[in-house]
Amino acid sequence: MNTVCAGLVANMTTASQGIYMFVDEESGSDSLCVIRAYLMYSGAGLIYHSILVQALHRLFITVFVNRRRLQSSFIFIPLSAIQWIVSFGFALPILLSGKILSDSVDSICELSLLDWHGILYVAIWIYILPLFLLSLIYWKIIVHVRRTTLTARQNLVTQHRFHKEMRTLVRISIPILTLLLLGSPYIAFFLYAQVTQTIPTFSYHISVVFMTLGQSIVMLIALLLTKNVQMRLRAYLCRVNQVQPLVQFVNAQPHL
Repeated sequence: MNTVCAGLVANMTTASQGIYMFVDEESGSDSLCVIRAYLMYSGAGLIYHSILVQALHRLFITVFVNRRRLQSSFIFIPLSAIQWIVSFGFALPILLSGKILSDSVDSICELSLLDWHGILYVAIWIYILPLFLLSLIYWKIIVHVRRTTLTARQNLVTQHRFHKEMRTLVRISIPILTLLLLGSPYIAFFLYAQVTQTIPTFSYHISVVFMTLGQSIVMLIALLLTKNVQMRLRAYLCRVNQVQPLVQFVNAQPHL
């Protein structure tokens, strides 16, 4: 639920920025242009940070299974609150320092692709630090589960638990890989700008489109991986499969 809420906020901010760009208004005359850019960076951070909290939850219930206190809502509610504070706080320095610039050509306010200090700062908070911590968490979970499985190889319950944890890690990794893949155009434009010292035409437009698409896919994946949604979807598919043979049987009956 935390990831879904984060994705909703991220999609709303990125979509509003995209709509503003494509209606081709003058960014300089819009007082909310810089605020939208700030919210767009915060929204991108929200997704990765919420996935990090989700991975921490999986770490606590897998590795620290005997420490019930770590698995309670008294731990994860403050963690989620801290995650939201960090997500909206890390971009404040670039907002207050005036690094977010208005581009009248692309009708957008954003960090310049030539400002590698600002881009690196944002990349550390949105991508590098969360992915580094996620790698450590995944490594800890995999090592723990494999060690447990090797010490009790004949235990079917342990074997089932190992496969379940591996499936969970794959499900958590899918949104991250999706965001990284669809964020590759922005990385390519940034590297091109650093080498040539020129910003490609429509680079911001293309980057925002891919970012919005990636965040939308992540939201859809998060919803489909929710247990309640899966149960309702399976129930609906079962009803459809039961109705279709009945309709075919009725249509096959000879008409009097």
